[in-house]
Amino acid sequence: MSLDRSLSSLLREVVIRSSDYSDPTTSDNGLVGHCLRESINCRLPESAKTDRLIGFRMMKRCLAKLAEPGEIIGQTGSALIINGTDTNHERISQYISLQSGENSLSFFSKESSPLKGQKLDDTDLKALKRSYLKIAVQCIFKKDRQHRSMWPSVALEAWSLIKFTKENNVSKVFDFSPYLIDANWYSQLLMKAGVQVWRVPSSGPLKTHNRYMLGDAAAFSTPYHFIEKDKFNTTIRPKHIYKWIPEHSVNYMHLYLKNKRKAQKNTIGFYSHASWIRKAEGHSDDGLNIHQGETMLMEHLSKILAEKPELKLKVFLHPKERKPEMFDKTQAYYHSKFPKTEYEFSDPNAPSSSSFDEADIGIAVYSTVLYERLFCGFKSLIGNYGMIDFPDSDSSLTHICFKSYQTLKEKIERLSAMNNKQFFSEMELEDYRYNTYPIVQEKFPESL
Repeated sequence: MSLDRSLSSLLREVVIRSSDYSDPTTSDNGLVGHCLRESINCRLPESAKTDRLIGFRMMKRCLAKLAEPGEIIGQTGSALIINGTDTNHERISQYISLQSGENSLSFFSKESSPLKGQKLDDTDLKALKRSYLKIAVQCIFKKDRQHRSMWPSVALEAWSLIKFTKENNVSKVFDFSPYLIDANWYSQLLMKAGVQVWRVPSSGPLKTHNRYMLGDAAAFSTPYHFIEKDKFNTTIRPKHIYKWIPEHSVNYMHLYLKNKRKAQKNTIGFYSHASWIRKAEGHSDDGLNIHQGETMLMEHLSKILAEKPELKLKVFLHPKERKPEMFDKTQAYYHSKFPKTEYEFSDPNAPSSSSFDEADIGIAVYSTVLYERLFCGFKSLIGNYGMIDFPDSDSSLTHICFKSYQTLKEKIERLSAMNNKQFFSEMELEDYRYNTYPIVQEKFPESL
C-alpha cells in the first residue's frame, strides 16, 4: 500500500475502523477499533466523558493547530520517533539511539502536527470541517464522546505523520506512545506501507495501557513484560521482542553502575504518584484506584513508623508536587497525611532517580520508579491495593507486593534484615538488575 494518503480518505477510515467490532484477539482491524473506542484516553480529562460540547471544543482546537504548524525535531534520516508531545525529546532520542544504534533520528510530536510546509488542499480542509461538525453533533448525544471527539484530530495527525514519512523516506519508526487510542491505527497504516514499526512501552505493567499492540517489534524494559506477553499473546502481536533498559535510565545509571552506592539503613522511601494532584486535575480514570491506594499506604506507613521509631521516612516527591507553585500545597498535604510522623522530603531540585541510595527500602503504590530502583540494585516494595490480577502468580514480583498493613509490616521487617544482594537472590529478582540487560553487558562490561 502506498504512503500517499489524503486526509479525506483517513477521515473516512478512522470512522470505519472505530466501527469495527471484530474480535480484537483475532482481528487486527478489530483490535484497532477497540482501542479507538475503548482504550484509556490520556489526552483528554475525565470530565470529557460528560462534556456534551467536547466535540466542538476539539474541533476548535484542531482547526487552531492548522494556523500554528509545528516543526520536526532532530536530524532527518531513515528512522523516526513518534511521541504524543515534544517533552523530553532529547532524553528519548538519546535512549532510542543507545538501544537501537540509530544515530540519525527525527522526532515527530503528534501535538505539534501538522508540520510547517504541510498544507491542506481545499478538498481536505472542507472534509475536515464537515467531519468535525458531524462528530461534534454526535458527541452531544453519544456516551463515547471522550474518544469520538478525537477521531478527526488523530486522522489529521496520521495524515501529517504519513506525509512526513513518505517525503523523507522513513523506513523505521519507534513509537514511544503506544498507549494512545490511535497508536495501533497509525502503526497499522505504516506497516501496510512497508515501514518497520517498533513499539516502546514504559516500565509499568502492559495490562494497564499497552495490552493491545500491533507492530513488527517491541522493546520491553522489565522481565514482567515478558510474562505479560505470554499472557496477552493474542493482543500483543509484535513477533520480535527485545529487552531494553528502563527509559529514564540513560540519565542516572552512570551514578550506580560504576559506583556501588550503599543505601541508608533504616530509611523508608515513599515514592509519590501525585495522585491527589492528578485527581484534582481530572485525569482519566485508569481503573487502578491509585489515589485510594496511596491514601491507604500512607496510613499504614504512619502506623508502622509509630511502632518502629528506629525507622526514618523520606518522601520522594513527584515532579508535579515539586513545582514552585505547588510546593506549599504539597507540604500541607503531607502534613495532613503524616501528622504525627517525622519525615523529610527528598531534594526538590533533583529527580528521585539520582538518590536511590537515600532509602534502604523504596515503597510506592504505582510508580515506574520502583522498576528503576530494581534495575539499579535497590530494595523495593509495591503496594497493589487497587490492581486486580497484579502481579501474575508466576512472577517473582509476588515476593515484593503487598495489599494490607500486616503484609507491609512483615515485608519491611524482613527486607530490613537483608542486604541488597540477599534481597535480589531471595526474592528471585536478579533478572531485574542492570547486569542482565544486553546493552549494559555490551556497552558497560566494567560495571558487571
